[in-house]
Amino acid sequence: MSTPARARLSAPLAPAIVIAAIIAVLATTFSGFALPAHADGGDDAPASAPVEATPSATLTPSPSAEPEPTEPEPAETPSPSAVPDATPVLDDEPGDGPSITLSQQYDLVEGQQIVVTGTGFGPDAPSTTATRPPLAGSFGGVYVALGRYPDTWKPSDGAPSSARKNMDVAWVLSPENVATVGGSAAGAVAINPDGSFEVTLTVDSWFADNPGTGNYGVYTYPGGGAPAPQFETYTPITIQPSIRVSQTDDLVDGSTVTVRGHNFLPNPPLTTHPDRAPLPGGKFAGVYVAFGRYPDVWQPSLNVSASARKNAATRWVVSPEDVAAIGGEAAGGVAIEPDGEFTTTLALDSFWAQNPGSGNYGIYTYGGGGTKVPAFETYTPLDFLPAVRVSQTEDLDDVQQVTVEGHHFEPDAPGTNGTRPPLAGKFAGIYVNFGRYPDEWQPSEGVTMGARKNGASAWVVNPEDVETIGGTAAGAVAINPDHSFTVTLDVDKDYADNPGSGTYGIYTFSGSGATYAPFETATPLTFASDDASVDPEPEPEPTPEPSAPAVPVGSLTWGFDADFRAYITGATARGSITSSGASYSGGQFTFIQSGGSVDTAAGTGTATYGGSVRFTGHHGALDLTFASPQVRLTGPSSAVLSYIVNGKRADIASLNLAAATRTENSGAVRFSGVPAVLTGAGANAFEGFYPAGRVLDPVTVTFGAGTTATGGGGSTISFKEPVKTAIPDTPPATEGIVLDDASLEALLAGGVVTIAAEGFEPGELVKIVIYSTPTLLGTATADANGVATWKGSLPAGLTGTHTLVFIGGSTAKGIVLNIPESNALALCVAQDATLTWGFKESFRAYLDSTIAHGEWIVSEDVVDDRGIFTWSDGVASLDEGPVGTVSFIGSLRFTGHEGVLDTTLFNPVIEFAADGAYLVLDIEGDTQSGVAVSARGVRFATLDLAAATVREVGGTVVLEDIPATLTEGGSEAFGTYPAGEAMDPVTLSIGGDCALSVFGLADDPAPSVEPTPSAEPQDDTPAAAGDQGGPSWLPWLLVGVLALALVVTIVQLRRRPQA
Repeated sequence: MSTPARARLSAPLAPAIVIAAIIAVLATTFSGFALPAHADGGDDAPASAPVEATPSATLTPSPSAEPEPTEPEPAETPSPSAVPDATPVLDDEPGDGPSITLSQQYDLVEGQQIVVTGTGFGPDAPSTTATRPPLAGSFGGVYVALGRYPDTWKPSDGAPSSARKNMDVAWVLSPENVATVGGSAAGAVAINPDGSFEVTLTVDSWFADNPGTGNYGVYTYPGGGAPAPQFETYTPITIQPSIRVSQTDDLVDGSTVTVRGHNFLPNPPLTTHPDRAPLPGGKFAGVYVAFGRYPDVWQPSLNVSASARKNAATRWVVSPEDVAAIGGEAAGGVAIEPDGEFTTTLALDSFWAQNPGSGNYGIYTYGGGGTKVPAFETYTPLDFLPAVRVSQTEDLDDVQQVTVEGHHFEPDAPGTNGTRPPLAGKFAGIYVNFGRYPDEWQPSEGVTMGARKNGASAWVVNPEDVETIGGTAAGAVAINPDHSFTVTLDVDKDYADNPGSGTYGIYTFSGSGATYAPFETATPLTFASDDASVDPEPEPEPTPEPSAPAVPVGSLTWGFDADFRAYITGATARGSITSSGASYSGGQFTFIQSGGSVDTAAGTGTATYGGSVRFTGHHGALDLTFASPQVRLTGPSSAVLSYIVNGKRADIASLNLAAATRTENSGAVRFSGVPAVLTGAGANAFEGFYPAGRVLDPVTVTFGAGTTATGGGGSTISFKEPVKTAIPDTPPATEGIVLDDASLEALLAGGVVTIAAEGFEPGELVKIVIYSTPTLLGTATADANGVATWKGSLPAGLTGTHTLVFIGGSTAKGIVLNIPESNALALCVAQDATLTWGFKESFRAYLDSTIAHGEWIVSEDVVDDRGIFTWSDGVASLDEGPVGTVSFIGSLRFTGHEGVLDTTLFNPVIEFAADGAYLVLDIEGDTQSGVAVSARGVRFATLDLAAATVREVGGTVVLEDIPATLTEGGSEAFGTYPAGEAMDPVTLSIGGDCALSVFGLADDPAPSVEPTPSAEPQDDTPAAAGDQGGPSWLPWLLVGVLALALVVTIVQLRRRPQA
């Protein structure tokens, strides 16, 4: 123990030393008297310091609230060379330190795989031995990570795991342990016998946990908590610039997207602005970010002229100090971050005046200010939904011409193929009509042509089919190679077939019998005419020929994964599930078919469904949106379910149609109970929460007609935070609870009493708290008369002045209690007690998962045996019943979610009270939800002694496998689980004959000492001692009493709160 630690302990030890001195005096006063053999401090105590030896062992300073593991300072790790040696060392001779080489170190691109070769990483016990599950006691291996770390990142330097943010990671370990940590699917790689390995990592600077600062690189460090600083290496890498666009598919013309850029760092002189307006020479020229339509070859670095780059919207990303110089935000100026990142928005309008009519729509980036920087030149293609623009839509003359432009009317066979002559089986084109249609007019919804009365029509088809349908005289118009068209229509408000009701407009839909919903658009028209005359009565319609029944609208019903839904809305993720354009009921989301068609017999085609579901959790760290599902047939009995996940379409699940129930109705085909299995791409879309091959919720899909209708306005299912009444630091009331004399006497004596307090709101939740240090004893619900009733006892060992308070949301009632000091004198005082507890197995597994990225850390007073934690040297102060406490020193710290969770449990106490047994903890830190907590003496869990195995082993009482259940107070303080949650069982052992007596295991139990309680402490006047001729037991009685006082003093000192 260091000198400063002794200084801090000297004052508390003073009473104990004085008492010990009195014992020594008594030993010399009485003739023939000898101290018991153990009074000298034990075999391990120095002969010259008999008094100090025992307290120094007992009064070990309590650990700090957030202890960090102390590990040996590592030797200086050699810096890797800028150009790594391509020839790895293959042997692991002594003196060869661990080293790695990379297949490529610089100018890496997103999605690129690099091969990491390591040598010299063989076992070197004990430094490479894992200290925590699942490899505790064996070779811990080495983590090989591609990530972004701060300058101080090494475990040996005390850096927490939250400092190490990884985009990809592998765990290299002994071959026999690969399966133990989840196999290759979990990133496990077997090390070679010579200590070498080879792993492949994927570059992704867009990983969710990117901290925004730090150094990209390949890092290695010991696995399983092993203290092996020689395994800590860092090899820097560089990553080429890249961008992400918030949505790239199924875009609506006129919408806005968010563009984010990474790694757009200055690289003089390529990125240096020339000496011309608006920036002076020498400045960082930044990067242009544009929405436009460019040819295949467009890059400035290839000397393509600026005239080839036609932009509809542009931003100029520059250094923050230069934004004003280029005109500010109003002129498109955007500030770049120091690490080369930026975020901006762009409006998408494909109908802008300078649209070249050919080329590729996309988001483009390139060097600003006329610079030519190949690394800055990126292209992200965009895919739009069909759209039209009409030259005039308001205040039209009764008779006039309008021009209709259409964009993005791309073939999507078989949905856009005709089903009847003259274009059956080929691209059926688009009808472009002026007319007056009812609200429900779409062919994809089964509405027949009789409902669509046209005043003017054109039919846009492939150029080779213009003559097939009668040529331009019959209204044929050739579609352009880029799937655009321009049509002129003669608008006549009073056209012959005007139905007299409906909405005037320009309408488009598929030709030749096709029912492709995305081609169905409506642009309303209004006329300037004030003529309010009734439209002429239409001529009688000819009786239409019987038509086939309308095909029902298709739908897709799926719950994704029941476990995932429960996880999102549970106490762990504390998130929400929000649907938009899709209905929710009974754990199932229903999406309505919006387009596409399939041939189930041939096993071809794709059906598209509308709507989205968004999963969020962990305070935004998890955010996944699944939108616009599609079911693509890959055969008569198989299909693939895909979604746009956070802006990018991915195949989520494979569907086994052969195992489903098939039914048909008016041309619609329904498959119910379709088994769904997660694909590799789906596993990535779920951010690795589940492995490929996982069986997901079954799917029900109907292939029918498409519609523009949605599945509903949406709904939200979210985690419900339990309503909590805050416990004040000081008693909110000292009056209001009235106890009769018998109840007060029983309460002060530690007995179980029933206490009632009135004045609360009916049905109100009331907390029962004992002060000075607020400790939640239980809860009660006020009855119809506003009376809250609680049955229980005070915590064992409580003495002095305290306040018992009933705290509700509306009021509080209290009573001041003076608990007699005599309650502190116990029949049995024993040391060397042991507490063994695993906290909760599922929570430990959760911390070890890729979700939490967590760990646990124990203080030097606690032994961690693969997640089973043991506190030793506990001190027991017990009476028969049993009533009393068993106290321990030592801490257990949990961290996870990159530091959001950081909670320390320390100094556990097993409390035996009249109303039951409890595990009592001090708790400090931040809960999983990020809420700060600092609580002392929390009754964390109730212990069911009746269900435990109680036995005597070698003179020691062992209470084995005591069931533990989380209390209200434990739930509030820890935050992850609700009250009533089963925790891991507790095992407690207490040595000594008196402990055997207390628990009824001794052959001749010692008599019980029952002090008389009162509202005020009593004075005890000892009888005068007799002379040396008195009874022979008197010296031993005095010595025993004083020794007992010494131990009690030590017990009280050990329970003092930490500074």
